[in-house]
Amino acid sequence: LPMAQIGPSSWGWMTGRMMYAVLRSDRDMAGIVSGLATAMHRIDPEVPLFDVREMDQRLSGAVASSQFSTMLMIALGAVALVLSASGVFGLIAFLIAQRRQEIGVRVVLGASPLAVVRLLLREAWWPACIGTMLGLMVASSAAQTLRSQLFNLEPTDPWTLLGAGGALLLVTVASAAVPAWRAASEASRTPIRLLQRHDE
Repeated sequence: LPMAQIGPSSWGWMTGRMMYAVLRSDRDMAGIVSGLATAMHRIDPEVPLFDVREMDQRLSGAVASSQFSTMLMIALGAVALVLSASGVFGLIAFLIAQRRQEIGVRVVLGASPLAVVRLLLREAWWPACIGTMLGLMVASSAAQTLRSQLFNLEPTDPWTLLGAGGALLLVTVASAAVPAWRAASEASRTPIRLLQRHDE
């Protein structure tokens, strides 16, 4: 349809009464604009030529807002992962610290520090595994709503889900093993003092 034959009611689908002309050329941008402006002026002197950009620039501008939303969601997801990991670490370390006297008793009765660490790891591991599996299932379901905001990435990307779940499980192991080993080692070095402090 020639542009001159487009009625006023037909311009509604063209935002701002603008049209785009696409030109393929092997010349640089500076050499194209002047010749293109001259050609457009010959066709219709009243049609302005503006906002001339390469296709790559046009496409990157078209997806800029979606890319920003994606980067924002990635940043928020990373913050949520850090907060979750720090919460898991703090909670498990606190619970093990509350059992220092129990650890001392176990060591006095003949348990090795390694056996105590294995016991506490086993107790912390299963709740962490169950919570991680539930979290991954919820995340997989919720990610379907974000499908339109993802570029070259599936909502159920296995590496992303496994990475987040694995990070939380590693934090669980570290938060249980480090304070448990420290408490068991301290109890094995000074078990009597630890029990006396408990008696006091």
